[in-house]
Amino acid sequence: MKNNHLLIAFAIILGTILYEDLPAQQYHPFPEEDAFWTVAEFNQNLGIWDTYIYTINGDTTINGLVYEKVYQLNDTLEGQDTVWKFHACMRQEIDNKKVFFIRNYLGETTEKLGCDFNVNLDDTISLPAFAYLEYDTLFRRVVTDDSVLLWNGEYRKHYLFGSISDPGYDLSVIEGIGESRSAFPNLIYWDSFHQSEVTCFRLYGEYLYGAAPEPTDCDFTLKINELSSDDKVICSPIPVDRFLTINLPKTNSKVYDVVLFNTLGISLDIKHMVSNESPFLLDVSEIPPGCYLLYIKSDNHIFFNKIIINH
Repeated sequence: MKNNHLLIAFAIILGTILYEDLPAQQYHPFPEEDAFWTVAEFNQNLGIWDTYIYTINGDTTINGLVYEKVYQLNDTLEGQDTVWKFHACMRQEIDNKKVFFIRNYLGETTEKLGCDFNVNLDDTISLPAFAYLEYDTLFRRVVTDDSVLLWNGEYRKHYLFGSISDPGYDLSVIEGIGESRSAFPNLIYWDSFHQSEVTCFRLYGEYLYGAAPEPTDCDFTLKINELSSDDKVICSPIPVDRFLTINLPKTNSKVYDVVLFNTLGISLDIKHMVSNESPFLLDVSEIPPGCYLLYIKSDNHIFFNKIIINH
C-alpha cells in the first residue's frame, strides 16, 4: 500500500460528498492463519442472538484444487469449552482477486463465487455464495472506490454491491476481511430484520476491525444476548411514512454522511449528520414507496447499511 494518500473529490450520482480515497494499492487476500472473525448471528430456531468465531485451520484438496478449511467456533452455555464445527471451504485466486466458497454447512459440494475485488463501478456480477433461497445472485457495484481505516491505521479497499432483482439486499465487502455481516457465507436464508454482523476481526493477536471504535465485542463477549444498541444504528419506524428517525451509535465519530440508494443503485438523497444531534430525522415523504438502502459512513471510516421500507 502506498504511503502517500490522496484526497479525491467525487460525486455519488446526485450529491457531492468528499470521501478519503486511496490510489491503487496492494491487494489484501483473506489471511489463512491466526485470523479470527467474531460474528453475532441470530439463531432462527431458538429466536436469540449468539456469538460465533470463524477461523481457518488446515486445507484440503478437492478435484485437484486446494481449499482452506473454515471452522465455526462456539462456546458452551457454561462458557468452559469451545466447540469446533467444520463450516465451509475457501479457495482464493489472488491474481484475479476472487474468492470461492463451498458451503459445506448447506451440504453443497461445488464451489460458488463469493467475492470479486476486480470490478468497477456499475459492473454487474454474480455472487452466488452469498445468495440464499429465492434471492438472486446478480449484484451491481453501487459505490465507487472507497476505503476503510482499520484500528491499526491501515487502509483496506471497500466494495458495496446492491442486488439487482431483490430490493434492499446488499453486500458490503472489505478486502481481506470479508462481508460486513459475515466474512464467510453463514445463512440458510436471508432475513432483513435478523442479520448477522461482524463485530470484530483479529489477526496475529491484533484487533483490526469491528463495529465499535475499540475491541469491545470480540471473541465470545456477547454470549447469548442481542447486540448492544450502543454499537448499532437504529432506524424507526420501519416501514416509514414520512420521517425516519436515525439513532447513531456511541463512537468517536463526529460527522456522518448518509446516502439513500434505490434498488438500481442510484442515490436519492445525501445528508450530513453530527453525532451530538442524534437522533436525526430524515424526510422521505417525497420518495416513492419501495425498498431502499441507507448507507452511512462516519469520519472514522465506520460503515453501516440499513434496509428501509417506505410506504
